[in-house]
Amino acid sequence: MDAKLFESCVPLYFDHFLQTYGFYIPGKYSLSGRLYDAVFEKHNKTLSISWEPGDGCLEIILFQKDGRKLSDYDDRSQTKSLSDLNSEYSVGKTNSDINEIDIYFRNMEPQCAESALLKKKARELNICFLSMSRLGKL
Repeated sequence: MDAKLFESCVPLYFDHFLQTYGFYIPGKYSLSGRLYDAVFEKHNKTLSISWEPGDGCLEIILFQKDGRKLSDYDDRSQTKSLSDLNSEYSVGKTNSDINEIDIYFRNMEPQCAESALLKKKARELNICFLSMSRLGKL
């Protein structure tokens, strides 16, 4: 996935549902040859969506925020990867929730394997955020 595709896929797959949960993009994406990063913020959390083109590695991290200070990357109690969120918030989702989210993503056609991965992870995050929201954790 090149920088241009990352820049077009992130808004397509993430913007709408993240705005529903109060997140916004404070500025432009950070796009270098080694890392593409999109940051979404809300008053007490920062979400980072990063793609490393050389390694083909996608990382989605939810940081806690205290004022302007982010939780430490290595503090697993405060900084959660998408797999952490999946483990913690897999309860609380219903088939109806999943069907509703699947309808949202149904007409979004990925352009390549990397954008298909981004879409898959956006779907997973949406499901986690729905559960977190219901539990008052978002």
